[in-house]
Amino acid sequence: MQIHLFLPVLVSGCIFFAHQVSAVYLVNWWQTPKNFGSIKEMISSMRVPPGSDPTHTYWCANGFTRGYLGMQHNDGTDRRFLFSIWDDGKGSKVDALQINPDAEDSTFGGEGTGSHTILHHPWNAGDVIFFRLTAEPNQAGDYTDFAGYYRFGDTGSWTLIAKYRAEKTVLYLTGAYSFLENFAGTDKNVLREGFYGNQTMININDKDARVQMSYESQRVTKGDIWEQRLVNGESYVRMDGLKDQGIYPPTNNS
Repeated sequence: MQIHLFLPVLVSGCIFFAHQVSAVYLVNWWQTPKNFGSIKEMISSMRVPPGSDPTHTYWCANGFTRGYLGMQHNDGTDRRFLFSIWDDGKGSKVDALQINPDAEDSTFGGEGTGSHTILHHPWNAGDVIFFRLTAEPNQAGDYTDFAGYYRFGDTGSWTLIAKYRAEKTVLYLTGAYSFLENFAGTDKNVLREGFYGNQTMININDKDARVQMSYESQRVTKGDIWEQRLVNGESYVRMDGLKDQGIYPPTNNS
């Protein structure tokens, strides 16, 4: 999945973004503080309400212009953490520097090209899972090292998913976003929800900032039911299911 065309819309004094493609997902944009400088690290949390975690769902916690990090429920008992980094689209490579010993690393295509790591993990709905994404550019070497981590709760040590080196790329973290996706594009009769919180950016001077979200979305196809709102500092996102389902009733359906 790539993020393609976004159109800004002004609603109640806030900038929202409408995403005009056929894929079934809703996007939150992170608002970078003014004059914050280059961003070397993104941290956020994901919380999925029990019963709102059907198969074919991707909760992307930390995304940027060249990759994303989050968790999926793929099929049956197959739950996983996913970390993907795209190459520059001009023939460069993304090499694995370090992979979690329990994870699977492979290249991908069809949505751009690059490398990704899948770490199978029996995470549960109701868990509060934090994700961390880092960037270490090397101007002299003409590359950037990107790493993805997770942990349960807001304390304790981080567990590495993978660390990649993107060749011919000198890049900090730009274009930050999160999203909720029904990646099958079908089974819209089942409810998908997520709470996205604790969005934090750290710049190259080690200054951190909690960021706000620009969150609104497109009508994907006729009949879609969806909702996005801010609730106690978290961004609540839901799609699919019935109108009388979900923690918050949907105010949007096409």
